[in-house]
Amino acid sequence: MNNSRKWILRRCLPILLLLLALLSGCSGEKEVTFHDLSITLPAGFSRDLSDEDPEIDYYTSVSRVQVRLQRMTYLSLIEQHVPTPEEITAEQLRQMIIQSDGYEATLCEVSGAPAFVYEFEGVSGADPSLGSEMYKALCCVYKSEDALWLVEFSVPVAHYEQWEADFHEWAKTVRIAESDAD
Repeated sequence: MNNSRKWILRRCLPILLLLLALLSGCSGEKEVTFHDLSITLPAGFSRDLSDEDPEIDYYTSVSRVQVRLQRMTYLSLIEQHVPTPEEITAEQLRQMIIQSDGYEATLCEVSGAPAFVYEFEGVSGADPSLGSEMYKALCCVYKSEDALWLVEFSVPVAHYEQWEADFHEWAKTVRIAESDAD
């Protein structure tokens, strides 16, 4: 091996190894907790703090995939004139959401949870000045002792099929801890 190759290997190999180590640290998963709900998402997701609603949490990725976690306490549902929210099933809540928002939705089930797939117009990326585009979402509905939960996975319509299997896998990681009402 000539001297120039040896020099390149001595100089570049440590840099390449360092880059590989850093990149491998970027992969993996992280558990996200919102009130009593936890979900495992890929490490590339970051929390979006643009919405100040304490009952909604957003996570986004560089791939423009969005995850929205929403808690609807029984008290907030009573304030919205929902009769006896403690007796509402997750299936009934799914139907109420579809009807009240006027969605054309496809009903499904994900890991035992009632769910629906629908399209909506949303902001394109983090910058509202970029305009809007159509998104497709998988929304799963869960119920706990003191709240009903929506976990929504969305992406621009053109990319939904690419992400659909991942949405189902992430939905399988949803856990809701039973606790006293906040």
